[in-house]
Amino acid sequence: CVGTFLLEVAGQSMVLTASETNNTVGVCAGDEVSWVVTGLTGDYVAYLKNLVWEPLEPVSADGLAPAAESKLQIDDVRVDTNLVDLVWQVGAGNPADAVQRLFAGSAADALIEVVPASGVVTSGLNAVSEGIVDLAQAQGWVYWRVDTQVAADLGAGVAQGAVWRFAVVDLPVFTDGAPTEGAALDAFLQAGAAITAAADSSTPVVYSAVGLPPGLVIDPATGAISGVAKREGIYQVTVTATNSEGSTDLAFTISTQALPAYASNSTLEGALFSAEVAQKSVVARAVTGSLSFKAGRTGKITAKMVVAGKKHSLRGGWATGDTDGVFSAKLASRSGEELDVTLAQD
Repeated sequence: CVGTFLLEVAGQSMVLTASETNNTVGVCAGDEVSWVVTGLTGDYVAYLKNLVWEPLEPVSADGLAPAAESKLQIDDVRVDTNLVDLVWQVGAGNPADAVQRLFAGSAADALIEVVPASGVVTSGLNAVSEGIVDLAQAQGWVYWRVDTQVAADLGAGVAQGAVWRFAVVDLPVFTDGAPTEGAALDAFLQAGAAITAAADSSTPVVYSAVGLPPGLVIDPATGAISGVAKREGIYQVTVTATNSEGSTDLAFTISTQALPAYASNSTLEGALFSAEVAQKSVVARAVTGSLSFKAGRTGKITAKMVVAGKKHSLRGGWATGDTDGVFSAKLASRSGEELDVTLAQD
């Protein structure tokens, strides 16, 4: 008799001959598998022996790197490209001839296959070397997936992996002039605060803060913290700098306190020198007048200045008192004379 023995899987078919002893067939959930025997006349019986179905396990997130949902600063990746080594765990118990296929892209539904130069996809491939991450600029979220596949005589033996993502971003970086993380700063009740928490960024930054002492505010455009504290205390402050890529936090402590004695209960006598020689030696300075200065407990300042035999009375208050204990004020007289004053502890 003459006839054919046909194996069909998911719309694909293969004719089996009497010499067929072993075939690998790849099937997915929902695939229909059938054997069709046809002949010219009569009935035919097909015997299939030693039919074994082996599951194909997908890769797992054990030891996944970069960590799912993590955000990596592009400057850090430029220094250490190993931060974007793609690491995953191969499915356990898969056939020895199972291989991995890597897919990556800027969206979960727009992944394209990445074929390494070696032609072999293994855990530990570097995203920079494979062209997935570009160090020229931040690129936001990077989506990637690893499928497991077994070569089949018929059908497709594929276990699709989960889609993971990480981001390479250009987050704000606080400048050297900002407080260091965990720093302890001082502010004073009768003097304005002068704290700057600015950050560098390639895109505009908006600043916000929580935990500021009552009376102090942050400028959302510059990160400058100003104002006059209203009561003593220790305050845990967190400043957040936000740009289009995300946010960076900076935490520190502000201790508010009364003015120190040298800025609140002091009387000083001194001389005025000409501006032209103010940077020269003391011996060479030209004395142009005298000054008597008094700072009160409330931060108010009075001064008497004598220049060319003419007396001037000036008043003002501490404009700022920085965390290093340096105070500054601008004094003015009724007739319009002004005097800038800076006071530091001896």
